[in-house]
Amino acid sequence: MKKLSGVLAALLFTITAHADEIHLQGGEILRGKIIQVTSQSIEYDPEGTRAFDIIPRGQISKIVYDDGSTVFLNEGTTVPAAAAERPLEPRTRTLPPSEQSSPASGDGTHTHDGFYFRALFGFGSAITSFENYSGNELKFEGGAAAMRLQFGYAVMEDLIVFLDNGGTAMAEPDVTYGGNDVDRGNSEVSFSDFGIGVTYYFMPYNIYLSASLLLFYTSFEGDYVEGETDYGVGYQISIGKEWWISKNWGIGVALLGFYGKATATIDADNSEHDVTSSFIGIMFSATYN
Repeated sequence: MKKLSGVLAALLFTITAHADEIHLQGGEILRGKIIQVTSQSIEYDPEGTRAFDIIPRGQISKIVYDDGSTVFLNEGTTVPAAAAERPLEPRTRTLPPSEQSSPASGDGTHTHDGFYFRALFGFGSAITSFENYSGNELKFEGGAAAMRLQFGYAVMEDLIVFLDNGGTAMAEPDVTYGGNDVDRGNSEVSFSDFGIGVTYYFMPYNIYLSASLLLFYTSFEGDYVEGETDYGVGYQISIGKEWWISKNWGIGVALLGFYGKATATIDADNSEHDVTSSFIGIMFSATYN
């Protein structure tokens, strides 16, 4: 039994002796195998069954490698001659896919910062209605095509403020008056908007939530109504997912909704009516950021 205990003690000593040591500023010592040293952090495999960990470089006072050489990380610290012969070099390993992170963002690769541009185009369903039009509701409803252009800048990483300009068009929509179907005729309804918006990306999933506050108007052509409404207030909200296809470009898909309310004056009797317009659809996007 004494001989077995001695063997175990020797084995533990050997394992400990071949471990790198990371000395923290507070005096704690972490033992394991250093994997990689970067300008921001140090990755290492701790002793035991714990998975590899990352320690911010600012929390570390020095590294003692398994061969006894020491590297001090604090500026102004005197480095022993023996340690001077051992430069702080990166140690790398190939990580399994589950542990791999996205490409380094120091050069802007796959990060949401700086100048921002997004173009969206898609299809969905739209509704425009006159409320209390001669005592009844006049409604235009049908399939619609929509597009948006957004230009902005990342005020902080993953948070973008942008100018938003969009348009939606219904060609030959279904028309109802007082709940009754009306001949479709030759009608076209469209609404245009511009304003300011904000987008936030949830990384590393590259999922975003976007919202805009807009000024908009609706225009009519055809047999029933001709002309444009006054400007009103509109809102746009969307949630989407993007995939990187290059250093700064991504393509994506989103669910987008729009709602706005304005007023229109009927020349025949000089009466004012509320006009609401809405759209919901699937949008495809190309984004530079």
